[in-house]
Amino acid sequence: MKNQKPDYRSFMLRIWIEQTNGEKWRFSLEDTRTGKRKSFASINQLKAYLEEITSEAQNFSKDTNEPKNHSGSRKRAANDFY
Repeated sequence: MKNQKPDYRSFMLRIWIEQTNGEKWRFSLEDTRTGKRKSFASINQLKAYLEEITSEAQNFSKDTNEPKNHSGSRKRAANDFY
């Protein structure tokens, strides 16, 4: 993500139950632009990754004084639903 403008990312989220030694939820995100997939053993790992990449985007926007989204309107809050 170093040379990519991080103000917009698109992922395919997959969620499933793994049934080995009990039921455990598993998660993966696939970057729709690159096809790279990242897997997570817990929702906490998924959340931490999303927080990491969004904080990188916020730092990029602060450093370059660019709008935080394509329309120039306010940044979406975590509890906004679309």
